[in-house]
Amino acid sequence: MLKGFAWPNLGSFFGFILLLYSGSLFSNQENTANKANVIASVPNYQLVGEADVHWLWVKLYTARLYTPSGFYNNTLTTLSLELTYARDFKREELIKGTLKEWQRQKLNFLPKWTEDLEKIWPNISANDRLLLSVDKDHYSDFFHNDVYIGSIKDKAFATAFTAIWLSENTQKPELRQQLIGYGS
Repeated sequence: MLKGFAWPNLGSFFGFILLLYSGSLFSNQENTANKANVIASVPNYQLVGEADVHWLWVKLYTARLYTPSGFYNNTLTTLSLELTYARDFKREELIKGTLKEWQRQKLNFLPKWTEDLEKIWPNISANDRLLLSVDKDHYSDFFHNDVYIGSIKDKAFATAFTAIWLSENTQKPELRQQLIGYGS
């Protein structure tokens, strides 16, 4: 966080959703070394695609999608989505943004999911990584900086949560294209 700088009304937004409500710039930062990387929390998963997410000139986070094969299709049930934050976000901001995007996409969501996220998610600091790993049973495991922090064992949650980035109804199709490996 910049000392003495007032962020322009970002309190009601959260890191991964802010781009969906504002003008954003994407840059695909793929490099060969990253494609070969395997996330410690999900062995044998390979990078499919990534995108840096900005609000105006401020970088918010880098999103990366991983699958066992390194390829994505919309029938996959096993995948991981990693968000590496460039600034601090409070848990409440993350949850509020998630709810806004579910409402925007007209997705059915359960109030219990909000309660679960409040128990699982931490406040985020710059350079923190939050990783969602969806297993073959479509259950969602969360990791914070490679440490397991909790699970939501509801197949519908995994679908709704990943839809924020991967649904064809996402607010920013450019981000989706980069994550699924078709962006520039």
